[in-house]
Amino acid sequence: MYLWTKNNAEISEMGKSQAIFVTATDTDVGKTFFSKSLIHYFLENRIFDKSQIAYYKPIQCGIPTDFDEINDQTGVDVFCTYNLKYPASPDYSSSLEEIEISIEKIKTDFIKLQAQYRYLIVEGAGGPAVPINKKEFVSDLIKELDLETVLVTRPDLGTINHSILSIEYLKAKGIKIKGLYVSAKSRDLSEAYNVSAQDKLKQNTAAINSVLEFTKIKKLDLMGLIN
Repeated sequence: MYLWTKNNAEISEMGKSQAIFVTATDTDVGKTFFSKSLIHYFLENRIFDKSQIAYYKPIQCGIPTDFDEINDQTGVDVFCTYNLKYPASPDYSSSLEEIEISIEKIKTDFIKLQAQYRYLIVEGAGGPAVPINKKEFVSDLIKELDLETVLVTRPDLGTINHSILSIEYLKAKGIKIKGLYVSAKSRDLSEAYNVSAQDKLKQNTAAINSVLEFTKIKKLDLMGLIN
């Protein structure tokens, strides 16, 4: 599917825009929640208006779609190159529809969007090490688009290992991490581990502080996403 857009916006020449790539330590961590929050932040602070921002999901796997959620809740234009139906990794989901995902095709669509919007939020599928075809990963897409990334992570048990592994992987690939965003989407493990909500909050805070200390990555400053 070629540059699918819910609002059917026309591509025009308006100069190169700013952009950020949103990835995460896992699936269903909160990438779309972050994207939505960033758009609301821009709009509420009058940094950009709706006509200047676009949300681009190069690869969507599953229904309902992330771009539908973004469009419904923010009103900005949304775009998708590969709108796949089955909820799985892109390499597998695309194989079911006999489609081979092309980074070059995504890059072509991305460049067209850069000519129309002042700010692009590009949201990946799953995490940076997710395969998108038989030989390439989401990290290869980030590199080809030459974007800095925001890493979205959970606030709860397991986040130290997941976050550090993801951060070190991105560094090894030569991808610059703009900041760490701690998602509000926390799994409720209090009852399973027999701890109070207060103790769980302390544990979560300690875990995130450990990640920041070990990796020297900063918590995300939203204003830092604007050049």
